[in-house]
Amino acid sequence: FLRPVRLSLLTERRGQFAPYGLHGGQPGQIGINTLTHADGQTINLGSKASLEVTAGDVLTLETPGGGGWMQKLTKPTND
Repeated sequence: FLRPVRLSLLTERRGQFAPYGLHGGQPGQIGINTLTHADGQTINLGSKASLEVTAGDVLTLETPGGGGWMQKLTKPTND
């Protein structure tokens, strides 16, 4: 951030609930919201937060990945 501001986040799929897969597909990855202060300290913000940040702080949003569709197909073997 270039100057002090109030930061508010309202996000989903952070924490223990990953995006689900369908028809046997694997779940996706959860998202992560982190704030790195100008002094190097990093904190996990969770899915919902409202806080004051200062100049030099960095917000990192890692968005969740979507869940998979169906099970992985295997190649038929030639017997």
